Amino acid sequence: MTHRISFPKQLFTNVSWAFGGAPVIDMRDFSDEVQQYQCKVGRANTWLPDQIVVVAPKLYVQFPDSHGDDSEFPSHEELVSDDGKNFSAVELLFKIHNIFVERYCDGDEQFLEGLTLVSKNKIPPVYLLNIGS
Repeated sequence: MTHRISFPKQLFTNVSWAFGGAPVIDMRDFSDEVQQYQCKVGRANTWLPDQIVVVAPKLYVQFPDSHGDDSEFPSHEELVSDDGKNFSAVELLFKIHNIFVERYCDGDEQFLEGLTLVSKNKIPPVYLLNIGS
């Protein structure tokens, strides 16, 4: 019996976040910052940090290439879930935030516009990070 794998086509479309600053050490502190940001932009009830958003032990995120062709950074990163089973909203956004501000952020604040699934029925799934300025 073959099981068809399906992953959400879009993630974080109802969550606002501004990438910038330094990496965050504590995931709960990060979650509190995201919640405060939701309140600031009028989306107080949209942040559900413990909601499971991807049921997979790992996934890839494609980041916007802001370093040019000679970059030492890959355009995608492998993320591994802490429990080896799935990603909660806070875990996934926390990991994306820290990689983005450490490797891809050019100093200007950039805004999360969600993640889009770019692989069809592929394990691990591949998501494109959508960024606005």
